[in-house]
Amino acid sequence: FILSVSTAIKIVKAVQHPNFKLTTDIYHMQMENESPLILEEAGDLIADVHIAEKQERGYPGKTATNFRPFIRSLKKVGYIGNIMIECNWNHFDQEFPGSVAYLRQQIDEIYDLD
Repeated sequence: FILSVSTAIKIVKAVQHPNFKLTTDIYHMQMENESPLILEEAGDLIADVHIAEKQERGYPGKTATNFRPFIRSLKKVGYIGNIMIECNWNHFDQEFPGSVAYLRQQIDEIYDLD
C-alpha cells in the first residue's frame, strides 16, 4: 500500500488528472521518518493535510511536537488549505481547545499571521 508521500507523488503524477490530488498525513510522515522537505516536492499536488503527533497518534500539543518544519514546507509551496487534526482523543472537550491553540500558534508563526 502507499506508505510514503514520495510514493504517492509518483502515483498522482502518473495518473495525470487535475482532480487526482494528494492527501498528506504528517503523522504517517513521522512514522515513516519522511522529511518535511518532501512536501516541497509535492507542491501543488497537495489537496489536504492531516496532522497528529507521532507518539500515540496524540493530538497536537500532547507531547509538544514541533510541527514547524512541516508547516514551513507547506508555506514554501503556497499551501493555504485546511490542516485537519486526525488523532486519538481521550477527553475531546478538554483537549481540543488547547490542541487547536497549540497548532494555531505554530501556523501563525510560520505564516506570519496575527
